[in-house]
Amino acid sequence: MKSQDVEKIISAYQEKWEKKLILMSREMKEMARQLDRQSRSDGNFYDRISGIVEDYEKSGSGAPSKFMAKKYKRLVEAFAGKTYQKAYYAMIDKLVEFPYSTGIDRRTVRAAEYQPWFVAMFRLLASYKVFGMYKVSLADFLTENMPEDFVELKNSYYTRCWVEALDMMIAAGIDSVDGRLGSVIREMILGDNN
Repeated sequence: MKSQDVEKIISAYQEKWEKKLILMSREMKEMARQLDRQSRSDGNFYDRISGIVEDYEKSGSGAPSKFMAKKYKRLVEAFAGKTYQKAYYAMIDKLVEFPYSTGIDRRTVRAAEYQPWFVAMFRLLASYKVFGMYKVSLADFLTENMPEDFVELKNSYYTRCWVEALDMMIAAGIDSVDGRLGSVIREMILGDNN
C-alpha cells in the first residue's frame, strides 16, 4: 500500500470523525482532539488524568460508567459511537476484576479502586475511535475479513492505526454476547489453522 493511499484513508476518516465534535463544548472538543493525538503517540492527554480522577472521586459516582456517562457522554459518543458505547461502559465497570499492569517491566497487581484504571479507560476509548476506521465487526477485524487496503493498514506498524486496547475490546465484545466473536476466538485458539 502506498503512503498516499494510507494518508487518504486516514484523512477521510479523520474528517468524518471531526464532524462528530461539532456539538461539543470548546473544552470537550479540545479534550477529544488531545486524546486523539495521544492515541497516535503525539499528545499529552494523559497529563489530564489526575484531574479527571479527582473529579471522579469528588463525584461519588461509584461505577466509572456513571461518571463517564454524566461528565463525558459526548466524548464517549464521539469515540465509541453508538455501536460500542454499551460495551465500553460495561467494560470500564469490570476493570477492577482484572490484574493491573502498566507495562511489561511492571509486576501485575490487582487494584480494588478504579483510579489506577483511568488511563486504560481512555486508552480503550481511543482504541474504539481507531477501530471505527475499519468499518467492520471485531470478528471480521480479527479474521481480516475486510478490503485489502484495510488489511494492509491494520498490519502496518508505521501507519499508527493499531488498535491499542484490542484485548479489552474483545473482552467487552464477548461479554456483550457477540456469538460470532466468541466463535472466532474459539477457532483462533482451538482450530487446526492456529
